[in-house]
Amino acid sequence: MKKKIAVLPGDGIGPEVMDGALKVLKAVGDWFNHEFEVEKGYIGGAAVDQFGSPLPAETIELCKKSDAILLGAVGGPQWENLPKEQRPEKGLLGIRKEFELFANLRPVKAFDSLISASPPEKGNRGRCRYDHRSGTDGGTVLRAAIRKAGSRR
Repeated sequence: MKKKIAVLPGDGIGPEVMDGALKVLKAVGDWFNHEFEVEKGYIGGAAVDQFGSPLPAETIELCKKSDAILLGAVGGPQWENLPKEQRPEKGLLGIRKEFELFANLRPVKAFDSLISASPPEKGNRGRCRYDHRSGTDGGTVLRAAIRKAGSRR
C-alpha cells in the first residue's frame, strides 16, 4: 500500500535538507519494501513569494489528504520586514494549529551536569515533554512531536 507524504521544503537550508531526507525516505522504502508517493507544497517564505501567504489553502489541503507531513525549515532574512501576518513563522504556527501539533522532535546533545538547569527540570513539564536518555554521547534530550491522541486528518 502506497503512503502519501506531503513534502514542504520551506526556506533557506530547508530544500537542501529535504533533498537529503527524501533520499533517506527512498532508501527506507527500498529496504523495507514500502512505497511512498511524495507531493511538494509551499510553506513559509517560499509560500509568501508564490501565493502571498505563509500557509496557503493549497498546502493545508495537500496535508489533509496525505498520510504524513515532512516539513523543512522556514524563514530567512529576506522576509524579516514583512507584516506580522505574512512572516514565514506564521506558516509554521498555522500548520501546528490546523493539525493539532504541539511540539517538535529534536535530538539534542545534553550534558548530564547541565540537565538540572534545563527548563523541563525547572517545572515547565506542562508545556513540553522531555525524555532524557543517557548514552555514550553524554545524553540525548528528545522533545516529543505528538499529534493529539485520536486525532487523524
